[in-house]
Amino acid sequence: SLPQWPVLYFEVLSLDFWQRYRVEGYGSLVLPTSPGVHTLTIPTWRPVGLGPVAEMRRFFIGGSPELEDLTYIRIPSTFKGKRLSRFGFRTETTGSVTFRLCCLQQSRAFLENSALRQRMQSVLDRLGGFSQQSSVYNVL
Repeated sequence: SLPQWPVLYFEVLSLDFWQRYRVEGYGSLVLPTSPGVHTLTIPTWRPVGLGPVAEMRRFFIGGSPELEDLTYIRIPSTFKGKRLSRFGFRTETTGSVTFRLCCLQQSRAFLENSALRQRMQSVLDRLGGFSQQSSVYNVL
């Protein structure tokens, strides 16, 4: 199969006064395919428990539903079917995260092309030098 373009999975956490962590959101970002500086704003979401008791527990005691597999943010790594249904999976939007990415691309194909161009330029320089020398001899 073809290799996939890189994806950045992220989890946003908060830390309260009593040193308890809470999941505030999940998101994913497909890295840009073009080199340069990119600013991307990605929406986040989190799973929610059932009913107001779950929300009060999250606020007062800490602990909330979390994803066991971060690839579930997009397409789970264990998924093998044709259609993915998340029916019944309760979530809420929780804001957004802004990324500033400085991207570059490195590839052996680019390296080989540039090396080939340098070799070709070197040969042309040598040929050009020889033709200049021969024209000087012709004048003399």
